[in-house]
Amino acid sequence: MSLPGKLSIAVHKMDVPQLAAGPTKPGANIHFLDIHMKSIRQVFYVLDILGLQPPQYCQCLVRRVEPVAFVPVQRLEQQSHSPPVCGVAAVLEASEVILPSTFCFLPVMSDVAVERVARRNLIHKVTWDSGGYIVKQGVGPEGSRSLANEAAVYRWLATHGDSDLGRYFAGFVAYDTERDALTVELVGNAENLRDYHIGVGHFSITLGRALGNALGALHSSSSPTREQPNGFADIPPWILSLHRPDLNMLGHASSANIELIKTVQQVPELGEYLDALRGSWVPTTLIHNDMRWDNCVVYGKRGSGRRTRLKLIDLELAQLGDPLWDVGCALSDYLSLWVTSIPMTGEAPPDHFTRLSRYPLHRMQPAIRALWRAYLRRAELDSTRATPALHTATRYAAARLIHTAFERTQLTTYLAGTVICMLQLSLNIFDQTADAAAELFGIPGETTGPL
Repeated sequence: MSLPGKLSIAVHKMDVPQLAAGPTKPGANIHFLDIHMKSIRQVFYVLDILGLQPPQYCQCLVRRVEPVAFVPVQRLEQQSHSPPVCGVAAVLEASEVILPSTFCFLPVMSDVAVERVARRNLIHKVTWDSGGYIVKQGVGPEGSRSLANEAAVYRWLATHGDSDLGRYFAGFVAYDTERDALTVELVGNAENLRDYHIGVGHFSITLGRALGNALGALHSSSSPTREQPNGFADIPPWILSLHRPDLNMLGHASSANIELIKTVQQVPELGEYLDALRGSWVPTTLIHNDMRWDNCVVYGKRGSGRRTRLKLIDLELAQLGDPLWDVGCALSDYLSLWVTSIPMTGEAPPDHFTRLSRYPLHRMQPAIRALWRAYLRRAELDSTRATPALHTATRYAAARLIHTAFERTQLTTYLAGTVICMLQLSLNIFDQTADAAAELFGIPGETTGPL
């Protein structure tokens, strides 16, 4: 992969809320962005990781100087670079940089852009006309461990699984242990599955099928009949122990989190169901372990406006586990969107609320069925195992609903009606699993009555 011979560095949204106008030379196509002084070090750190070598005097960018100062910047030259992390080695384009006492104005042109993405770790998106990369840097010991784990997963996927496995994951580029930086290919012109569903207002059967195939491909890469990966964790999801919180969980919980834990503890059946899932947890394959629509990016063929393809991202928490946990989490996102789209005013009974849902279940069920059937085929689950697997995935979906309720209360002081509804729905699913699979997910099976 190569870049044009003449490039400039563009820096977007680096801790600064707005653009700032700056001087331009006659005929120059230059824009200026407001960059906080603390971010300049991050900018050049990312450029250095990608093999973009800044000149020695770039250190002046992090000094406090007078409001008007001009610093020459050298012209970009394409060179060979080994290892080819970005496929380009360069220095900054000739131009002018103004350094006020509080903010730095960095010249911006259109060829290369570096944009910070707010996620768990320090993440930058680097783009140019023909492609891009995501550069992740670990923050603190926990961030470093999760990043090393994600790099190990990418390496495993690169050497195991079927030939089409790579179509469901971003391309692995490099992992720099010294810099604690992971670089993967950027999926261009993409958005996450949650934003896509909300944006278009319908639930694609094609993308449901793609998600089922992606999960099946991931789980098949390390199935019991194949070589097992080493060095990965295999612990049950923490939400299965919510009713038995430890000091660490309580120390980071909000007041609403505490109320939610108390509510779960007041329903002994919920605790028993969670204990049963935890007790039956058998780590058999490599799983994503943070499966949610936010971690699925959807995109289309080059030049097409339709998004029909899907990749799984953010493998930081991947580990050995029960593959049906991933499937249950994917199914649960349909339920949580349904519940959160139900208006709750306290002026009508709950049964009336469900009829007013913005995203009714009957519109989701074709995509849910496509997901499940694709997963069965890709994971090679025969008819004798399909029904037990469906019931296990459905119970995991109930547990994930509790997880979602917990996340929704992390920044609140009370339990909203939506959260209570999620807990009640979770209990209903546990109580009547077969009925839930049939009536909520629209997957036919034996039932004992209405849910």
